[in-house]
Amino acid sequence: ELEGSKVFCKNLLHTANVPTASYQTFRRADDATRYIKDRYPESHDSVPVVVKADGLASGKGVIVCDTQRDALDAIDRIGSKREFGEAGNHIVIEERLFGQEASVLAITDGTTILTLPAAQDHKPAYDGDKGPNTGGMGAYCPTPLVDDAMIAKIESDILVPVVHAMKRARRPFKGVLYAGLMITDNGPELIALLDSDPRIAAYVFGHIHHAAQFEGARCPLLSAPSTCFQFAQGGTRFGVTADAPGCRVLDLYDDGTFTASVVRADVESHVDLSQFR
Repeated sequence: ELEGSKVFCKNLLHTANVPTASYQTFRRADDATRYIKDRYPESHDSVPVVVKADGLASGKGVIVCDTQRDALDAIDRIGSKREFGEAGNHIVIEERLFGQEASVLAITDGTTILTLPAAQDHKPAYDGDKGPNTGGMGAYCPTPLVDDAMIAKIESDILVPVVHAMKRARRPFKGVLYAGLMITDNGPELIALLDSDPRIAAYVFGHIHHAAQFEGARCPLLSAPSTCFQFAQGGTRFGVTADAPGCRVLDLYDDGTFTASVVRADVESHVDLSQFR
């Protein structure tokens, strides 16, 4: 539900006092259009907003706007033309945040979290952060943008409050939580949460036996593509090594079958993808 409804997510973040962009939500495209015209008349040189479809839209339902015309076109696409189908039943208009984007994965049992190293991914289709948003054009990890102090702040100000807010809402979340962040001059602010894509759980759980180690010694934690974590109070803590040889990505299907892909990074050729199915 964190990922499936941006309206639910933004309301939860507001209740939990998580740093995020200010926002308005609308059921009707006409109301969203009126809001933009009233707040940002045509005389405004800049209209720094992001218009979002409420539901899932393959990473393409988030439209970054620079002008009033951009915002009105985005509202028309989502709410009137229904380019994203039922995902556009509600429209979210957010203040646009400026800075560098980063993302963090955290494994949680609903109370405790284990945070993995931060990454930077790139969603615009073209070089120089130009073009429409996509489901993702590439990523790298770790990133020097997010140091240990920043990770601690992300945990205390964003991840822990989100997990606890879900528990208070009687929707306890257990699994892998993806936090899309904007690192602004005021610190990290949350711009997106992803919680339900089974490929992310498969990616982390299937790959972590290459990447995770107990303090002081390597240990293969997993031998199966699907694994559950249970945190024990006072239990041994494990970290993540940066020299993992590659990753295994599993696509899971409703009939119980799956396909597996092995992705490896080659320093000399930049990216070399070997697919095994």
